[in-house]
Amino acid sequence: MISSIFLLLGILFVLLGTLGLHRSKTFHARVMSSTLIDTTGAILLIIGLMLHIGFNPTSLKLGIILIVITLINPMLTHFLLLSSWKTGQKEDTGGKSNGKV
Repeated sequence: MISSIFLLLGILFVLLGTLGLHRSKTFHARVMSSTLIDTTGAILLIIGLMLHIGFNPTSLKLGIILIVITLINPMLTHFLLLSSWKTGQKEDTGGKSNGKV
């Protein structure tokens, strides 16, 4: 029962994150929102799978995958945004001017 709740919440996070990703206007907003939602959805899905299958070697492997996703996904996003900033990609403001020419 608890595993089903985690699985459904994980699926809900991923689906709503996909919809939000299409609504975001800028590259930076898309990357940040997709990272947050994908990481949260993956954590919930993996915890739901671990609870569903019980304690065995497969749940240990899922736990290792959970740790790797939790650590690496935010770091990769940081490096992606850092490289876009260093290469001079400006954030598109959707036609709004900040007063500077």
